[in-house]
Amino acid sequence: MRIAAFDGGKPGIVASDDTVVDIGDLLRRYDPLDPADYLPDLIVHLDELRPELERRAAAGGGVPLAQAKLDAPFARPGKIICLMGNYREFTDRPLQKLDLFFKSPESVSGDGDTVVLPPHQADIFHHEAEIAVVIGREAKDLSDDEAMDAVFGYTAFNDVSARGLGRSEINSFLGKSFDTFGGFGPWIVTADAIADPQDLHITVDVNGERRQTGTTAKMIFDVKTLVSY
Repeated sequence: MRIAAFDGGKPGIVASDDTVVDIGDLLRRYDPLDPADYLPDLIVHLDELRPELERRAAAGGGVPLAQAKLDAPFARPGKIICLMGNYREFTDRPLQKLDLFFKSPESVSGDGDTVVLPPHQADIFHHEAEIAVVIGREAKDLSDDEAMDAVFGYTAFNDVSARGLGRSEINSFLGKSFDTFGGFGPWIVTADAIADPQDLHITVDVNGERRQTGTTAKMIFDVKTLVSY
C-alpha cells in the first residue's frame, strides 16, 4: 500500500488508478487531535483497517495525482535519526564507523515543495538522496531478527545540508535542520510491498535536472543492522 497526505494534510491511500483516496473518515474514529496524528493512528490500527484500505485502493476514484498537492506523508515525526556516511558514494574511502545524528522534525517538507536556503553564509548547500525507514511501533534493543518487524514502511528522503556552520561536532544538527531541509515523499510504501529494501533505486532532481542517482545496495550498513543498532 501507498500511504499519502494531500491537499492540506488529508490522509489518503494511493489507488491503482493513480488517484489518491481520502481515508480521513476511517481515522476520525480514533479522535485525532489534528492531522499530525492521522499517520500514528493508522500505524497502530493497520491490521484492523487493512481490508477497507485495500478495497479503496483497488476501487480508486479519488483525486488524480496530477491534480492533488501531495504533502509530506507525515507532518510531525517524533524524531528523525540519520546516518553519517552510510553510502560508498563512488569512493574508495575506508568503511565508516556506524554513527548517527539527529535532524529537527521541524525541517519536514513535502513532494514538490521548494527548499528555502537560509541567509547564513554556508560553505555550500548539499542535497542527498536517501531511503527513510518509518518505524511502526515503540521499539528498543531489538535483535537483528526482531528489527524488521518494527518497520512500517519506506519513503524517499532528501537530506539537505548547509555545510560549514557552527563547530564541527554540532554542525550536523545546525546545518541540517533549517525549515524545508527534510524532504519526504511522495508517499510511504508499506513494508509488505517492498521485497528487499537493499534493492531500491533513488534519485534527486533539482529543477528538472538529475543531480544524483544511486541504489540502496551501496549502503555500508543495511536497514536491518541500522534499526537494530
